[in-house]
Amino acid sequence: MTLTCPLCGGRMNTGRETCTPCDDQLVRDLADIPDLAHQLDLTETRQTRTGDGNGGRPAETGLTWDERARQAHDQLTAVLAGWVRELLRTGGLPAARPDTGSLARWLTTHRIHLLRHAAFDEAVGQIRQAVKQARWAIDLPPDTWFA
Repeated sequence: MTLTCPLCGGRMNTGRETCTPCDDQLVRDLADIPDLAHQLDLTETRQTRTGDGNGGRPAETGLTWDERARQAHDQLTAVLAGWVRELLRTGGLPAARPDTGSLARWLTTHRIHLLRHAAFDEAVGQIRQAVKQARWAIDLPPDTWFA
């Protein structure tokens, strides 16, 4: 019997909570988070280049941190911590360390509990959005091309 994936509408086999591509994407997102958190730390403290460097010297002194990266990091940590807390309420699971990378690794380890939660589609959506925002915050803006 074939069912419909609640996340993407694709086909999935019985006995699964999501289709294979959606589950694989969740695994990739969670696996990428420790590195994303490190890159956000570097970007947040302006230790990386996020502009094209083609503007000369600014008239005013800029902030010593990147607010976009700080907000993305805070959002990523809040989403992960919220879902870890939600899963811990059910009992029987060990506590997680509070840093972003550890929260992601904990959710990876206990992914089946997340996928069996009544609001797992909301959890996956929030995690995907937070990862997308984090990637956007550390990416260099694309070069401008004039046609």
